[in-house]
Amino acid sequence: MVPDTATNGSYNAASVDNPLTVTNPGYATGYTVDVQNTPFNNSDATATAGDGKVLSGAVLNLPAPAAAAANEGNPSTGPVTSAVTLSGDNTNQVVETASANGGLGVWNSPYTASGINLTVPAGQEPGSYTSTLTWTLGNTVA
Repeated sequence: MVPDTATNGSYNAASVDNPLTVTNPGYATGYTVDVQNTPFNNSDATATAGDGKVLSGAVLNLPAPAAAAANEGNPSTGPVTSAVTLSGDNTNQVVETASANGGLGVWNSPYTASGINLTVPAGQEPGSYTSTLTWTLGNTVA
């Protein structure tokens, strides 16, 4: 549902499929995980390719997930996570960083559905909209 009234919309995720999981088998350089997203395009069956139907001003908010080692007793310093705001402009946002000599082993950073929120300004065309999130793991810290 998209607001086509004078009131802005705010929508929480219904579910989250998998946690963000990074496996570092011992690379001491540290790492970063970035995410970016494409514009929120209308994927309604009545839309045609290239018709320009996008959610203008829509923002997907991802909270900072809590990183935890997948095994007990992992002595490595854990990664630091960050909240991000994705506006569909394909801009990389850093969601997780492990310092040099940190983040070793397997680390899970689950998102909760109640924390993920899509805000949509009023005045949009109703329909079904999609955006693709691209996650990138880099093996060095800038």
